Amino acid sequence: MTLVIIPARLGSARMQNKMLELIGKKTILQHCIDRAHEAGLAPWVATDSNEIVDSIAGKCPHIFTGAANCGTDRVAMAAELIDPAGEHQYVVNFQGDMPFIDPQMLREFVKYVEGSAISGTECFTAVCELKVVEVLVKREFRRNTIRSHIGLYGYTRAALRTFAATPQSAQELAQSLEQLRCPEKFTWGYMYFASMPIEINKKIDLEEVRRCRL
Repeated sequence: MTLVIIPARLGSARMQNKMLELIGKKTILQHCIDRAHEAGLAPWVATDSNEIVDSIAGKCPHIFTGAANCGTDRVAMAAELIDPAGEHQYVVNFQGDMPFIDPQMLREFVKYVEGSAISGTECFTAVCELKVVEVLVKREFRRNTIRSHIGLYGYTRAALRTFAATPQSAQELAQSLEQLRCPEKFTWGYMYFASMPIEINKKIDLEEVRRCRL
């Protein structure tokens, strides 16, 4: 019913070759694949890199795509190649920068997409509330809550096709957030998680994970 796709490229603007960096004896990408398998899902890897394909060594099915502006655009290309008839009603974009996400979170997100889409929601993502302490002028402190975005997206097939056919918006380009492309065209659903998964976006994130996990 739901097609789960991990978009993977080597040319990340913030960290080149991120998907092939090692944590222990496994690449970041392989850790993400393992978390999806532990969640009972059957993910595909969507890539334009032979090196990515070689790294997974048959442990996960893959599909080659062309160049893409963002992960969801690559996922949209992959979905059409994997399932051109649209037999999968929903597609989940599991971005490959959360190697230690709780598998239960993945399962719950997929169930959320499937359940909420029935009631008319078309696009989905996940967020987490973080408690922070802000330092104000005159040495005053204020406790505040901010919402942090988590790199999971879900789409109905029709919404994904519309998304991919829509040009990138100025807001999307400015903030590098895919859900800002055409929010007025869709009904968005937001799933809240109690904790923020570790995300690896920069080299410093990888170094910190290696110190804590190895």
